[in-house]
Amino acid sequence: MLDAPAAPDVITKKQYAAEWLREMIVSGDLEPGRRVRQQEVADRLGISATPVREAILQLETEGYLVSVAHVGVKVAELAQDHHDEVMELRTLLEGLLASTAAQRITDAQIVKLDRLHLAFTQAVKRADAREARRLNYHLHGFIWETAGRAVTRQVVQGLWARVPWHSLDDVAGRGRQSVVEHAELVEALRNRDPDGARRATERHIASSHAYLMKGTQ
Repeated sequence: MLDAPAAPDVITKKQYAAEWLREMIVSGDLEPGRRVRQQEVADRLGISATPVREAILQLETEGYLVSVAHVGVKVAELAQDHHDEVMELRTLLEGLLASTAAQRITDAQIVKLDRLHLAFTQAVKRADAREARRLNYHLHGFIWETAGRAVTRQVVQGLWARVPWHSLDDVAGRGRQSVVEHAELVEALRNRDPDGARRATERHIASSHAYLMKGTQ
């Protein structure tokens, strides 16, 4: 399991814990139905239980976690409906974030983005599905952070809680296709091309949705 999140905007201990939990869930290290124990998370991250409790409450609101009476907090089981609505909202909001990021991105951020894309590509080549999912989350999250639209980013994070990412692991060719689509998005951002970044994001989400439908049939 991973030791810490790598999101660039982690400031408070609550944010630190929340980002780590999101990453663990999206990557599959914390699978749907898995019990999440507050003190275990606090011990792993080396922080007190209070910010972890606050992070858990936030992730319950976002949809990543659910509190079950007489059981405790668990990773939410993913519903098999609402895929089309989630895809439409992701397309709109992530396209906006990518477009905004293209207008704000710095040379140093482009270097970081290139590194994330390279690491993702290498994980796909190794057929390391969990690492690829983790890096996919980091790459997209870095773009959201670069955009600087905190409210939009928060909504998008909630939408990602409703995507069954594990269903894509066994769909032939999805990883390789994602590498191509990420390359297009990164290139648009490198060129500071807002419309190109938005279109690349829209194509990427539409493609992901199509593969997802194959994986959940």
